[in-house]
Amino acid sequence: MANRWDRIALASVLAGLIVRIIWGVVIHPPLDYLYSDMGAYVERAQRLATGAGLQRSDAFFPPGTHVLLAAPMTLFGTERAGLWGGAVLWCALSAAIPFFAWRLARLLLTPAATLTALFCAFWPLYITYGGYFTSETPSLAFLLASLWAGYRAVQLSGRQAGSAWRPACSGA
Repeated sequence: MANRWDRIALASVLAGLIVRIIWGVVIHPPLDYLYSDMGAYVERAQRLATGAGLQRSDAFFPPGTHVLLAAPMTLFGTERAGLWGGAVLWCALSAAIPFFAWRLARLLLTPAATLTALFCAFWPLYITYGGYFTSETPSLAFLLASLWAGYRAVQLSGRQAGSAWRPACSGA
């Protein structure tokens, strides 16, 4: 059973998810704001989703962003449906940031873990970037997830290391 601080942290993460859904899917879906770097990521993702390769100049943009964005476009097409799929993916990645930050902080800084979840869940920049196809949202989500999983794996040995991704309320 999770302690009181874990319940507050989880409530913060869930409230942050609701805020991100309202912002990134209802009020400010990224598909309505395709300009600057976002437009370039979308253009590259559309090319990848249709089977065209990347060009040399594409190396100057973080490749993971347009490769990741190409996944929903491959499934749903390169027009609005694919962009909506990308918007939902970016919203999910943005919502994962407070969760993974909390889980990592809980391993390293137990007393501050709840505050980490609370601040990450409601930090305006994390929320705002969920409504844009930028490289910051997936990179931060994957960075925190890998740090958390890596630290858990170091703490464990053998088959236990494979279970580093256990449910949030089960302990560490």
